Amino acid sequence: MDIKIIASDLDGTLLAPDHVSITPRTLSALTKAHSVGVKIAISTGRTLSLIKDVAEKLPFVDFIIYSNGAGVYDCNKKQPVFVQPIKKETSGKIIDMLDRLGVYYNVYAAGNIWLTPASDTSIFEKVDLPKDFLHQFLATAKNVPDIKNATADADTEMIISYFAPDEARNEIMSFVKNSGELHTVSSFSDNIEIISEKASKGNAVKAICDILGCTAENTMTFGDAWNDCSMLEFAEHSFAMENGDEKSKNSAKNICPSNAEDGVAQMIEKFILNAQENGFRRNAATVFDSSISEHA
Repeated sequence: MDIKIIASDLDGTLLAPDHVSITPRTLSALTKAHSVGVKIAISTGRTLSLIKDVAEKLPFVDFIIYSNGAGVYDCNKKQPVFVQPIKKETSGKIIDMLDRLGVYYNVYAAGNIWLTPASDTSIFEKVDLPKDFLHQFLATAKNVPDIKNATADADTEMIISYFAPDEARNEIMSFVKNSGELHTVSSFSDNIEIISEKASKGNAVKAICDILGCTAENTMTFGDAWNDCSMLEFAEHSFAMENGDEKSKNSAKNICPSNAEDGVAQMIEKFILNAQENGFRRNAATVFDSSISEHA
């Protein structure tokens, strides 16, 4: 395996089950892989403001794929290098529709999470996510009286509705289908994540490969959910987590141990670090044998 880049989802994949911490083993594996020249990319449904704490724990990360591939941030250049936002006119229409339907939603735009002060955040009690993460989510969000006006001049990365009743859900999905410029993914059940049809984790990973001058054959990806499927399908060396959903497992070339078992670290150790060490030993042995024969 000639791996040039590793792109990993966060929640349910790279992070521990608490959605906040990184285990010492996973941190060590990523650090060592990066030290031997492998580029590291975080690939997540989160927007940039909600990745800050994770990025601080992984200061060597080269790229951040955010909002399900709506953008790629180059950490070394400190700027976005791939952006696929929802058209401004279209995002306004989506917000109008969701307001009319009365469903809970938030908007990811300009690297931030936007919601109204009147938002019923108790909706998150239905979400099977750790309270520490939910607290971080709400603490990071920008509360504004009018989301549509507040984000009118910003690039809208993604709009997410949660727990919409069947009738409202059907109308949302019909709008997306008929738009000709949108599609949906989901990172957990009962939410609808609306993004540009050109935005996906797979397209974002390919964009990074184009920048680096490598291909799917040099790419290793990890994920656990529907929103990871495109990058699992793209990479020649892709791994769905054992704790992942069926869509991710059907999209990946391989299944690896769960995030609770440091599955990402195990695969990096096996296919990159140990392989390199074995290669070093073989090369050293070859040089040693050659030296013996020359002096025999």
